[in-house]
Amino acid sequence: MDESPLPPPYVPKKNAEELARSLFEGIRWPPNGKPTCPDCGSQWPIYQQTRKGVAGYYRCPALHPHPSGSPKPLVFTVRSGTLLERSHLPLDKWLYCLSWYGRLPAQHTPPSANGLAKLLGINRKTASSVLKHLYELRFGDDSEDQDNEFLLILMATMVKAHNVAVLTNQA
Repeated sequence: MDESPLPPPYVPKKNAEELARSLFEGIRWPPNGKPTCPDCGSQWPIYQQTRKGVAGYYRCPALHPHPSGSPKPLVFTVRSGTLLERSHLPLDKWLYCLSWYGRLPAQHTPPSANGLAKLLGINRKTASSVLKHLYELRFGDDSEDQDNEFLLILMATMVKAHNVAVLTNQA
């Protein structure tokens, strides 16, 4: 059985995490790019916050049910409510994986978790989880989840951009 072609190794660029986050936000919250509360759907007012010096957090002032029993404002990110929600993998690496996985043909040999782990500089268990999520997003039940729809749009956009780059010899 042939090993599926793996992309070139991931090379992080300056501000890659910020650029990836802004791309994810622009596609998840169009047309004006303003964040929408994943719980109540409110767009106004949403407050932008940083946590431990990291941007990309938003707070909906409406009171939402909380496990402690008392309602509280909801803090969320572009990952909230999606398959990326519990992932600690940086968004720039997710973007890299979405771009690569979207270019694979539908009938492909599943790539090895060890190979992907080496490319991204992560452990094999994380790479295995990423591959499982990508498969579910593209072919499984997650492809029909409305919260994950923007990830499919992002994947298709990245594939089109790659195809244009290949045709113009920029890849």
